Amino acid sequence: MAGSYDEAYDLSLDVTNAYGWYNRNAAINPFQIEGKRTVGHELADQTRDSIPDWVVFSMGDGCTIAGCWKGLREFAELGYVDDTPSMLGVQPEGASAIHDAFHGHDDVDDVADTLADAVAVGRPRNTLKACRALEESGGTALTVSDDDILAAETLLGRTEGIYAEPAGAAPIAGIRRAREAGIIDPDESVVAVVTGLGLKDTAGAKRAVGDVIRVQPSLEDVADQYGTANPDAESSI
Repeated sequence: MAGSYDEAYDLSLDVTNAYGWYNRNAAINPFQIEGKRTVGHELADQTRDSIPDWVVFSMGDGCTIAGCWKGLREFAELGYVDDTPSMLGVQPEGASAIHDAFHGHDDVDDVADTLADAVAVGRPRNTLKACRALEESGGTALTVSDDDILAAETLLGRTEGIYAEPAGAAPIAGIRRAREAGIIDPDESVVAVVTGLGLKDTAGAKRAVGDVIRVQPSLEDVADQYGTANPDAESSI
């Protein structure tokens, strides 16, 4: 639909009420947090012998970070792990309502303006749960610019071969910012959760790295783009 995330959310309420449809919107559906808490279970299980110091998420409505923290806390309470990590929530500067609420800002802006479409939420519905996760875990929230996010998207692709959408790359930008601010120490371990595939937002990748190089089906045209081939080079296959 045309419009913002918040308009889509409002419409989802109207439509489900009018037609009797099931509303699976992450903002209000309690099963969403229950499902996302299994992310915390998996993290705890996979890092049981060495729980990370930090787990980093981007935040839109706040459902995912709240659900993950619930899962991590549950496994700690059950004695399956001995400790829990601090949660770091990352939001774009143009959609920072949870960050602003957590830090007690009075001028919370409810209009989202960011290229990170999946977290472009002006009025998050899980703000309290997200802030509780940050506070209980001893974590914090910070913001990053859209340029920071695009740089992180490029970094993930170049160094890890991971094609993330902007919202999925935001945690990497947040880790960089947290290191600069002294929030995360050099010797601390960090898990970044990349929440979305780049195919959800191919425009973000184009903004990050520019348009793809297009060639004709000939070696000569490839040479025009990349230079003369090395005659001694061998195929990696």
